[in-house]
Amino acid sequence: GKSSAAAWFRRCGFRVHDADATVHSLYAAGGAAVEPVCAAFPSARGADGGIDRAALSAAVATAGREASLQRLEEIVHPLVTEERAGFVRRAGEGGEWLVL
Repeated sequence: GKSSAAAWFRRCGFRVHDADATVHSLYAAGGAAVEPVCAAFPSARGADGGIDRAALSAAVATAGREASLQRLEEIVHPLVTEERAGFVRRAGEGGEWLVL
């Protein structure tokens, strides 16, 4: 699937944006998603200061799945989009002609 294709492109020397890794970074202590996610879902803050993904999942399920999931997406998707745009910009500045 996606991971195999991404690995193949990386082996060929292309830079590949990993949205899953981006979300993990955004959810880590000090990540850009931590404060807005914790403001919307206070119980999601982990002991390390990042987002506890299991606690976030429980909070989303408990608070009304559809509305909560939409709120979470409204917070996280723009941050992922911003990071992806920066990835593409940096690659272009570095002379890359193709990124995935």
